[in-house]
Amino acid sequence: MTDDGRYLVITATQGTDPKNRVLYQDLQTPDSPVVEFLMDFDADYTFIDNDWPLFWFRTNLKAPRARVIAIDITKPHRENWKEIIPHAAETLSYVATVNNQIIAMYLTDARSKL
Repeated sequence: MTDDGRYLVITATQGTDPKNRVLYQDLQTPDSPVVEFLMDFDADYTFIDNDWPLFWFRTNLKAPRARVIAIDITKPHRENWKEIIPHAAETLSYVATVNNQIIAMYLTDARSKL
């Protein structure tokens, strides 16, 4: 569930494949349907946080060492996706939000770096 309690975010995997699908449900609307959101099974999408219509994900889509993207659920088509943290030379191993800021941890020379 998102921190604001509005959405249930569902991640679906298949076996040990590192790719997944993402669905969500608006919990503020009674009997709201589950929305198929990221269904191509083309990459790993790790939900980070949201700010109502914007959902942030760490993904390896077109970024083998990962990047962060923002998707507006009211305009979910790929051409509307925004890159927030680009793919880098280091592996983006973990992302979180703290005090309304995104923090990122990278694996650099076999050690973690914030």
